[in-house]
Amino acid sequence: MPRSDEGRTAVRIVGWLGFGVALACAAASVAGAHEPNVNCHKAKQWSDMMVCGNPNLADLDSKVDKAYRKAQRSLSPQDAKQVREVQQAWLRGREKCQQDPDPIKCLHTYYERRIKEIVQPGQ
Repeated sequence: MPRSDEGRTAVRIVGWLGFGVALACAAASVAGAHEPNVNCHKAKQWSDMMVCGNPNLADLDSKVDKAYRKAQRSLSPQDAKQVREVQQAWLRGREKCQQDPDPIKCLHTYYERRIKEIVQPGQ
């Protein structure tokens, strides 16, 4: 039995709506995976600009921030203050990678090491 024009139009509309919803979900998923802790519109430090311009570094930045915040919640106020000071020193230390022959690789390694330090302290 042949479809009516109304039926074909409805199928096309539903198909495009489904495609639009899938596309929006995919875009949200990708965007959420690489949101750095840095405000990229106001980035002034070299390391922040590198994070904003590199999706892999942005993802690592987000992971460090998430791990740091989780660790902070489980500490006493005194310990949390010490960890905050260490984190601030770590953030300043990222700038040293600017002098490295491969600065992006340096930052990547720097972030990976920090994630391990936060998640598995003492190892």
